[in-house]
Amino acid sequence: MRPPVEIGRIVVARAGRDAGDRFIIVGLPDEDYALLCNGRNRTWQKPKKKKRMHIRPTRYMSEEIRDRILSGEHIMDSDIRKALEAVDATVIDSTVIDATAIGPAEEV
Repeated sequence: MRPPVEIGRIVVARAGRDAGDRFIIVGLPDEDYALLCNGRNRTWQKPKKKKRMHIRPTRYMSEEIRDRILSGEHIMDSDIRKALEAVDATVIDSTVIDATAIGPAEEV
């Protein structure tokens, strides 16, 4: 089952020139679009409006960002960058590669 598209959810862009980049959903203007921010080139002041079909929700959620948006608190781009970096660190920490299980490359 896919995670829901909701404010604070971390998503990956599936289409466009920012395909593969991670964003946080900071707004849902209607049922077809989501407003995305990464704190760098897509800032809090000017989020990217993207169709929901062009994003892939992840299982990760930034509860802190979600709560601050819903309560109307001021959010800075650095807060969004930190939230995305925290998820990147979690993903990297939980990914373990066993080099011995890979084995030698096959010749063609």
